[in-house]
Amino acid sequence: MKPLSRKNRIALALLLGGAVLIVLVLIARQLMGHLGETTASTARKLGDPIPVQVSRVQRGDIDEVLGAEGTLVESQSLTIQSEIAGLIREMPVQVGDSVERGGLLLALDPAVAEAGLVSAREQAASARTKLALNQKKLDRLRGLLRDGLITLDEVEKAELEVVEAQNTLANVQARLEQARHDRAATRIVAPAAGVITELVVEKGVAARPFADLLVLAVTEPIHFEFGINQEKIGAVREGQAIEIRLQAYPGRIFTGKLRLIKPVVDDKTRLAIVQAELANPGGELRPGMRGLATISNRASGLKVPAISIMSKRDNVAQVFVVDAQGMAQLREVKMGLQGGAFVEVLEGVAEGEQVVVVGQAGLQDKDKVRIGDEYAPK
Repeated sequence: MKPLSRKNRIALALLLGGAVLIVLVLIARQLMGHLGETTASTARKLGDPIPVQVSRVQRGDIDEVLGAEGTLVESQSLTIQSEIAGLIREMPVQVGDSVERGGLLLALDPAVAEAGLVSAREQAASARTKLALNQKKLDRLRGLLRDGLITLDEVEKAELEVVEAQNTLANVQARLEQARHDRAATRIVAPAAGVITELVVEKGVAARPFADLLVLAVTEPIHFEFGINQEKIGAVREGQAIEIRLQAYPGRIFTGKLRLIKPVVDDKTRLAIVQAELANPGGELRPGMRGLATISNRASGLKVPAISIMSKRDNVAQVFVVDAQGMAQLREVKMGLQGGAFVEVLEGVAEGEQVVVVGQAGLQDKDKVRIGDEYAPK
Protein backbone atom coordinates (compact mmCIF):
# COMPACT_ATOMS: atom_id res chain seq x y z
CA MET A 1 0.00 0.00 0.00
CA LYS A 2 1.27 3.42 -0.88
CA PRO A 3 2.00 5.41 2.26
CA LEU A 4 -0.27 8.46 2.90
CA SER A 5 1.08 11.85 2.18
CA ARG A 6 1.58 14.31 5.03
CA LYS A 7 -1.47 16.28 3.90
CA ASN A 8 -3.67 13.20 3.87
CA ARG A 9 -2.42 12.11 7.29
CA ILE A 10 -3.46 15.48 8.74
CA ALA A 11 -6.89 15.23 7.11
CA LEU A 12 -7.39 11.72 8.47
CA ALA A 13 -6.38 12.83 11.98
CA LEU A 14 -8.88 15.68 11.87
CA LEU A 15 -11.58 13.31 10.67
CA LEU A 16 -10.94 10.80 13.46
CA GLY A 17 -10.82 13.60 16.05
CA GLY A 18 -14.19 14.93 14.89
CA ALA A 19 -15.70 11.47 15.08
CA VAL A 20 -14.48 11.01 18.65
CA LEU A 21 -15.93 14.41 19.62
CA ILE A 22 -19.31 13.47 18.14
CA VAL A 23 -19.32 10.20 20.08
CA LEU A 24 -18.51 12.03 23.32
CA VAL A 25 -21.34 14.51 22.73
CA LEU A 26 -23.79 11.67 22.06
CA ILE A 27 -22.68 9.89 25.23
CA ALA A 28 -23.07 13.12 27.25
CA ARG A 29 -26.55 13.64 25.86
CA GLN A 30 -27.47 10.06 26.69
CA LEU A 31 -26.25 10.50 30.27
CA MET A 32 -28.11 13.78 30.62
CA GLY A 33 -31.19 12.11 29.25
CA HIS A 34 -30.98 9.39 31.87
CA LEU A 35 -30.49 11.98 34.60
CA GLY A 36 -33.40 14.01 33.32
CA GLU A 37 -35.63 10.94 33.57
CA THR A 38 -35.39 11.12 37.37
CA THR A 39 -38.49 13.24 37.57
CA ALA A 40 -41.36 13.25 40.02
CA SER A 41 -43.63 11.41 37.57
CA THR A 42 -40.97 8.72 36.85
CA ALA A 43 -40.24 8.16 40.53
CA ARG A 44 -43.96 7.98 41.27
CA LYS A 45 -44.46 5.27 38.57
CA LEU A 46 -41.58 3.24 39.97
CA GLY A 47 -42.84 3.63 43.52
CA ASP A 48 -39.65 5.41 44.55
CA PRO A 49 -39.43 8.50 46.77
CA ILE A 50 -39.10 11.71 44.78
CA PRO A 51 -35.71 13.43 45.22
CA VAL A 52 -35.96 16.96 46.64
CA GLN A 53 -33.91 19.51 48.48
CA VAL A 54 -35.28 21.23 51.56
CA SER A 55 -34.58 24.17 53.84
CA ARG A 56 -35.73 24.68 57.39
CA VAL A 57 -38.12 27.42 58.47
CA GLN A 58 -35.99 29.95 60.35
CA ARG A 59 -36.61 32.87 62.65
CA GLY A 60 -34.77 36.09 61.86
CA ASP A 61 -34.82 39.56 60.37
CA ILE A 62 -36.14 40.33 56.90
CA ASP A 63 -35.39 43.59 55.11
CA GLU A 64 -37.71 44.52 52.28
CA VAL A 65 -37.25 47.45 49.92
CA LEU A 66 -40.24 48.55 47.86
CA GLY A 67 -39.47 50.57 44.76
CA ALA A 68 -41.76 52.42 42.39
CA GLU A 69 -41.44 55.05 39.70
CA GLY A 70 -43.38 58.25 40.15
CA THR A 71 -43.69 61.97 39.46
CA LEU A 72 -43.43 65.16 41.47
CA VAL A 73 -46.74 67.02 41.67
CA GLU A 74 -47.78 70.27 43.31
CA SER A 75 -49.13 70.04 46.82
CA GLN A 76 -51.92 72.46 45.88
CA SER A 77 -53.16 74.28 42.82
CA LEU A 78 -54.33 77.77 43.78
CA THR A 79 -56.42 80.01 41.55
CA ILE A 80 -55.48 83.61 42.41
CA GLN A 81 -58.23 86.23 42.31
CA SER A 82 -58.48 89.96 42.95
CA GLU A 83 -60.70 91.19 45.78
CA ILE A 84 -61.23 94.58 44.15
CA ALA A 85 -61.62 96.05 40.68
CA GLY A 86 -58.74 97.86 39.06
CA LEU A 87 -56.48 98.22 36.06
CA ILE A 88 -53.51 95.82 36.08
CA ARG A 89 -50.46 98.11 36.15
CA GLU A 90 -47.71 95.54 36.91
CA MET A 91 -47.42 91.85 36.11
CA PRO A 92 -43.82 90.69 36.62
CA VAL A 93 -44.45 86.93 36.31
CA GLN A 94 -44.76 84.55 33.37
CA VAL A 95 -45.84 80.93 33.05
CA GLY A 96 -43.12 78.69 34.46
CA ASP A 97 -41.71 81.32 36.83
CA SER A 98 -40.93 80.29 40.39
CA VAL A 99 -42.12 82.64 43.12
CA GLU A 100 -41.44 82.80 46.84
CA ARG A 101 -44.11 83.20 49.48
CA GLY A 102 -45.01 86.92 49.55
CA GLY A 103 -43.55 87.57 46.10
CA LEU A 104 -45.43 90.05 43.89
CA LEU A 105 -47.73 88.45 41.31
CA LEU A 106 -49.41 91.58 39.98
CA ALA A 107 -50.30 95.14 41.02
CA LEU A 108 -53.46 97.11 40.29
CA ASP A 109 -53.56 100.88 39.76
CA PRO A 110 -53.84 102.18 43.35
CA ALA A 111 -55.34 105.61 42.51
CA VAL A 112 -58.96 104.76 43.35
CA ALA A 113 -58.02 102.84 46.49
CA GLU A 114 -55.75 105.66 47.69
CA ALA A 115 -58.50 108.23 47.15
CA GLY A 116 -60.90 106.08 49.13
CA LEU A 117 -58.36 105.74 51.94
CA VAL A 118 -57.80 109.53 52.12
CA SER A 119 -61.56 110.12 52.26
CA ALA A 120 -62.06 107.51 54.97
CA ARG A 121 -59.30 109.04 57.08
CA GLU A 122 -60.89 112.51 56.82
CA GLN A 123 -64.31 111.13 57.78
CA ALA A 124 -62.82 109.32 60.76
CA ALA A 125 -61.06 112.46 61.97
CA SER A 126 -64.28 114.46 61.65
CA ALA A 127 -66.29 111.81 63.53
CA ARG A 128 -63.74 111.73 66.37
CA THR A 129 -63.90 115.52 66.66
CA LYS A 130 -67.71 115.57 66.73
CA LEU A 131 -67.79 112.85 69.40
CA ALA A 132 -65.33 114.77 71.55
CA LEU A 133 -67.43 117.96 71.30
CA ASN A 134 -70.68 116.16 72.11
CA GLN A 135 -69.07 114.43 75.09
CA LYS A 136 -67.77 117.78 76.35
CA LYS A 137 -71.25 119.29 75.99
CA LEU A 138 -72.83 116.39 77.90
CA ASP A 139 -70.36 116.77 80.77
CA ARG A 140 -71.19 120.51 81.04
CA LEU A 141 -74.96 119.94 81.04
CA ARG A 142 -74.68 117.26 83.75
CA GLY A 143 -72.96 119.83 85.95
CA LEU A 144 -75.71 122.34 85.35
CA LEU A 145 -78.32 119.69 86.15
CA ARG A 146 -76.69 119.05 89.53
CA ASP A 147 -76.89 122.77 90.26
CA GLY A 148 -80.60 122.76 89.28
CA LEU A 149 -80.09 125.19 86.45
CA ILE A 150 -81.47 122.96 83.63
CA THR A 151 -84.00 120.19 83.22
CA LEU A 152 -83.33 116.46 82.79
CA ASP A 153 -84.71 116.58 79.24
CA GLU A 154 -81.78 118.68 78.06
CA VAL A 155 -79.26 116.17 79.52
CA GLU A 156 -81.01 113.19 77.95
CA LYS A 157 -80.97 114.92 74.56
CA ALA A 158 -77.24 115.49 74.89
CA GLU A 159 -76.73 111.82 75.82
CA LEU A 160 -78.51 110.74 72.62
CA GLU A 161 -76.21 113.02 70.61
CA VAL A 162 -73.17 111.31 72.15
CA VAL A 163 -74.53 107.83 71.31
CA GLU A 164 -75.19 108.90 67.73
CA ALA A 165 -71.65 110.29 67.45
CA GLN A 166 -70.23 107.04 68.81
CA ASN A 167 -72.19 105.00 66.24
CA THR A 168 -71.06 107.29 63.45
CA LEU A 169 -67.43 106.94 64.49
CA ALA A 170 -67.76 103.13 64.62
CA ASN A 171 -69.15 103.04 61.09
CA VAL A 172 -66.47 105.39 59.81
CA GLN A 173 -63.75 103.31 61.47
CA ALA A 174 -65.07 100.20 59.69
CA ARG A 175 -64.96 102.05 56.37
CA LEU A 176 -61.41 103.16 57.16
CA GLU A 177 -60.32 99.57 57.79
CA GLN A 178 -61.93 98.49 54.52
CA ALA A 179 -60.18 101.31 52.68
CA ARG A 180 -56.84 100.22 54.14
CA HIS A 181 -57.56 96.66 53.09
CA ASP A 182 -58.50 97.75 49.56
CA ARG A 183 -55.29 99.75 49.26
CA ALA A 184 -53.25 96.71 50.33
CA ALA A 185 -55.27 94.52 47.93
CA THR A 186 -53.90 96.43 44.95
CA ARG A 187 -50.71 94.41 45.40
CA ILE A 188 -51.45 90.68 44.97
CA VAL A 189 -48.71 88.45 46.36
CA ALA A 190 -48.09 84.70 46.39
CA PRO A 191 -49.72 83.02 49.40
CA ALA A 192 -47.11 80.22 49.16
CA ALA A 193 -43.97 79.33 47.25
CA GLY A 194 -44.70 77.78 43.88
CA VAL A 195 -44.65 77.90 40.11
CA ILE A 196 -46.92 79.89 37.80
CA THR A 197 -48.79 77.39 35.62
CA GLU A 198 -51.38 79.62 33.95
CA LEU A 199 -52.04 83.32 33.29
CA VAL A 200 -55.68 84.25 32.75
CA VAL A 201 -55.15 88.02 32.36
CA GLU A 202 -52.39 90.31 31.15
CA LYS A 203 -50.95 93.69 31.99
CA GLY A 204 -53.17 96.64 31.02
CA VAL A 205 -56.55 94.90 31.33
CA ALA A 206 -59.12 95.58 34.03
CA ALA A 207 -59.42 93.05 36.80
CA ARG A 208 -62.88 92.37 38.17
CA PRO A 209 -63.58 91.47 41.81
CA PHE A 210 -63.23 87.72 42.40
CA ALA A 211 -62.39 86.98 38.76
CA ASP A 212 -59.54 84.52 38.07
CA LEU A 213 -56.14 86.10 37.40
CA LEU A 214 -53.62 83.23 37.37
CA VAL A 215 -52.94 79.72 38.68
CA LEU A 216 -50.15 78.98 41.16
CA ALA A 217 -48.87 75.43 41.73
CA VAL A 218 -47.70 75.27 45.35
CA THR A 219 -44.31 73.53 45.54
CA GLU A 220 -43.33 74.09 49.17
CA PRO A 221 -43.91 71.47 50.26
CA ILE A 222 -44.05 69.36 47.10
CA HIS A 223 -45.54 65.89 46.65
CA PHE A 224 -44.21 62.76 44.94
CA GLU A 225 -46.96 60.50 43.59
CA PHE A 226 -46.52 56.83 42.68
CA GLY A 227 -48.36 53.51 42.65
CA ILE A 228 -47.76 50.33 44.64
CA ASN A 229 -49.15 46.83 44.08
CA GLN A 230 -52.33 46.21 46.03
CA GLU A 231 -50.79 43.34 48.00
CA LYS A 232 -48.22 45.77 49.42
CA ILE A 233 -50.69 48.29 50.80
CA GLY A 234 -50.30 46.76 54.24
CA ALA A 235 -46.52 47.30 54.09
CA VAL A 236 -46.78 51.10 53.91
CA ARG A 237 -48.27 53.60 56.32
CA GLU A 238 -48.72 57.35 56.58
CA GLY A 239 -45.74 59.05 58.16
CA GLN A 240 -43.31 56.37 56.94
CA ALA A 241 -39.88 57.57 55.73
CA ILE A 242 -39.19 57.46 52.00
CA GLU A 243 -36.19 58.10 49.75
CA ILE A 244 -36.55 59.55 46.26
CA ARG A 245 -33.96 59.60 43.47
CA LEU A 246 -34.80 61.99 40.65
CA GLN A 247 -33.61 61.73 37.07
CA ALA A 248 -32.96 65.47 37.10
CA TYR A 249 -30.45 65.17 39.96
CA PRO A 250 -28.36 61.99 39.47
CA GLY A 251 -26.59 60.79 42.60
CA ARG A 252 -28.75 62.81 45.00
CA ILE A 253 -31.26 61.37 47.45
CA PHE A 254 -34.26 63.38 48.64
CA THR A 255 -36.11 62.31 51.77
CA GLY A 256 -39.70 62.73 52.77
CA LYS A 257 -42.64 61.06 54.47
CA LEU A 258 -45.74 59.29 53.17
CA ARG A 259 -48.72 61.57 53.61
CA LEU A 260 -51.56 59.85 51.78
CA ILE A 261 -52.56 56.36 50.68
CA LYS A 262 -55.60 56.69 48.46
CA PRO A 263 -58.34 54.23 49.43
CA VAL A 264 -59.23 53.13 45.89
CA VAL A 265 -57.21 50.61 43.84
CA ASP A 266 -57.14 51.14 40.06
CA ASP A 267 -59.20 48.43 38.33
CA LYS A 268 -56.81 48.09 35.38
CA THR A 269 -53.36 48.43 36.96
CA ARG A 270 -54.28 47.03 40.41
CA LEU A 271 -52.15 49.79 41.88
CA ALA A 272 -52.90 51.99 44.88
CA ILE A 273 -51.82 55.61 44.52
CA VAL A 274 -49.52 56.88 47.27
CA GLN A 275 -48.25 60.41 47.91
CA ALA A 276 -45.15 61.46 49.81
CA GLU A 277 -44.37 64.97 51.02
CA LEU A 278 -40.94 66.56 50.57
CA ALA A 279 -39.57 69.87 51.79
CA ASN A 280 -38.61 72.17 48.91
CA PRO A 281 -37.40 75.44 50.41
CA GLY A 282 -35.20 76.41 47.46
CA GLY A 283 -37.76 75.50 44.82
CA GLU A 284 -35.35 73.20 42.94
CA LEU A 285 -37.94 70.42 42.84
CA ARG A 286 -40.58 71.12 40.20
CA PRO A 287 -43.81 69.40 39.20
CA GLY A 288 -43.35 66.87 36.41
CA MET A 289 -39.89 65.63 37.44
CA ARG A 290 -39.73 61.83 37.41
CA GLY A 291 -37.86 59.55 39.74
CA LEU A 292 -37.77 56.38 41.83
CA ALA A 293 -39.19 56.07 45.34
CA THR A 294 -37.89 53.45 47.76
CA ILE A 295 -39.44 52.44 51.08
CA SER A 296 -37.57 50.21 53.51
CA ASN A 297 -39.26 47.83 55.93
CA ARG A 298 -37.80 45.45 58.49
CA ALA A 299 -39.55 42.61 60.27
CA SER A 300 -38.43 39.87 62.63
CA GLY A 301 -40.24 36.54 62.42
CA LEU A 302 -40.45 33.24 60.58
CA LYS A 303 -38.98 33.12 57.09
CA VAL A 304 -38.52 30.65 54.24
CA PRO A 305 -36.43 30.77 51.06
CA ALA A 306 -38.21 32.66 48.31
CA ILE A 307 -37.70 29.73 45.89
CA SER A 308 -39.95 27.55 48.06
CA ILE A 309 -42.98 29.76 47.36
CA MET A 310 -45.50 28.55 44.77
CA SER A 311 -48.83 29.74 43.40
CA LYS A 312 -48.42 33.23 44.83
CA ARG A 313 -51.47 35.45 44.71
CA ASP A 314 -51.67 38.69 46.64
CA ASN A 315 -50.23 37.76 50.06
CA VAL A 316 -51.23 34.07 49.97
CA ALA A 317 -49.04 31.28 48.55
CA GLN A 318 -48.34 27.55 48.84
CA VAL A 319 -45.30 25.55 49.96
CA PHE A 320 -44.50 21.87 50.34
CA VAL A 321 -43.61 20.86 53.90
CA VAL A 322 -41.83 17.51 54.45
CA ASP A 323 -43.05 15.75 57.60
CA ALA A 324 -41.21 13.25 59.82
CA GLN A 325 -42.39 10.33 57.65
CA GLY A 326 -40.87 11.83 54.52
CA MET A 327 -44.20 12.87 53.05
CA ALA A 328 -44.67 16.19 51.23
CA GLN A 329 -47.66 18.17 52.52
CA LEU A 330 -49.03 21.03 50.48
CA ARG A 331 -49.59 24.01 52.79
CA GLU A 332 -51.16 27.40 52.26
CA VAL A 333 -49.15 30.19 53.86
CA LYS A 334 -49.72 33.88 54.45
CA MET A 335 -46.77 35.99 53.40
CA GLY A 336 -45.40 39.17 54.92
CA LEU A 337 -42.30 41.04 53.82
CA GLN A 338 -40.22 39.80 50.90
CA GLY A 339 -36.54 40.69 51.04
CA GLY A 340 -33.56 39.19 49.25
CA ALA A 341 -33.63 35.37 49.28
CA PHE A 342 -36.28 35.13 51.99
CA VAL A 343 -40.00 35.65 52.45
CA GLU A 344 -41.62 36.32 55.81
CA VAL A 345 -44.34 33.78 56.66
CA LEU A 346 -47.07 34.98 59.00
CA GLU A 347 -49.18 31.81 59.04
CA GLY A 348 -48.96 28.21 57.82
CA VAL A 349 -45.59 26.86 58.98
CA ALA A 350 -43.68 26.44 62.24
CA GLU A 351 -40.06 27.10 63.07
CA GLY A 352 -37.80 24.15 62.20
CA GLU A 353 -40.13 22.56 59.65
CA GLN A 354 -38.62 21.61 56.30
CA VAL A 355 -39.93 23.22 53.11
CA VAL A 356 -39.10 21.95 49.63
CA VAL A 357 -36.92 24.34 47.64
CA VAL A 358 -35.77 22.12 44.74
CA GLY A 359 -37.89 19.45 43.03
CA GLN A 360 -41.35 20.80 43.87
CA ALA A 361 -42.30 21.45 40.23
CA GLY A 362 -43.93 18.03 39.69
CA LEU A 363 -44.63 17.31 43.33
CA GLN A 364 -48.13 16.47 44.57
CA ASP A 365 -49.68 16.54 48.00
CA LYS A 366 -48.83 13.38 50.03
CA ASP A 367 -45.95 12.33 47.72
CA LYS A 368 -43.14 10.39 49.40
CA VAL A 369 -39.84 12.24 49.02
CA ARG A 370 -36.13 11.57 49.45
CA ILE A 371 -34.22 14.52 50.90
CA GLY A 372 -30.86 15.37 49.41
CA ASP A 373 -28.45 18.02 50.65
CA GLU A 374 -30.11 20.72 52.71
CA TYR A 375 -30.38 24.01 50.84
CA ALA A 376 -28.74 26.99 52.51
CA PRO A 377 -29.75 30.32 50.91
CA LYS A 378 -27.42 33.27 51.37
